[in-house]
Amino acid sequence: MTDTVDQLVRARAEEHGDKPMVIDPDRRVSYAELDETTRALAAAFIEAGVTKGTRVGLIRSEEHTSELQS
Repeated sequence: MTDTVDQLVRARAEEHGDKPMVIDPDRRVSYAELDETTRALAAAFIEAGVTKGTRVGLIRSEEHTSELQS
């Protein structure tokens, strides 16, 4: 069985926790933070009625990224 993205992220978060996953000049994101953000995104999709097979378009903006991290 192929792991889903959320399963892979969660497994790495459990393994690496607060270690940085993404490092750029302005910000660091830990494995745990990415896991928290993907869980929030998944919850928002479920609340919006998204089910398996539903096509979803994503637009990334700083405003929405901040909302997910709140």
